[in-house]
Amino acid sequence: MLALQKALDKTIIFVSHDLDEAVKLGNRIAIMQAGRIIQSGTPREIIRAPATGYVADFVATINRYRFLTAEDIMQPVIDREQLAVRLAATVRPRTTVAELLRVFSQRPETIGVIDRGRVVGTVSIRDVINNLAPRPPQQENTER
Repeated sequence: MLALQKALDKTIIFVSHDLDEAVKLGNRIAIMQAGRIIQSGTPREIIRAPATGYVADFVATINRYRFLTAEDIMQPVIDREQLAVRLAATVRPRTTVAELLRVFSQRPETIGVIDRGRVVGTVSIRDVINNLAPRPPQQENTER
């Protein structure tokens, strides 16, 4: 399907009940309930911030380990004084959690995330653990 989309250079709408497949194939996905779209966005947006309990339940079993990156879980560096912590290693923003865990297995201290030659964030093993657990839904707006 991905090869066909690339060859045709066209938008493809693919309907599936398999979330893993949707995450793998889609750069944007929509979650439907009772025939209505209740949340749409990138797979990362939906999995990291489910809009409703239904979406949270739907994405609860997705393997976050497979697609989350350092950029997704890092703590942004806002103040350069934050960098007083000693960095055990550095990685790029798109480094996968799988690779981060390999780095942590050798150096369990804080890892810096480097983009364009600057430290833009840090990742600790706690950040990895906190982001691998399913997220509760965002606060639902009950006012209509």
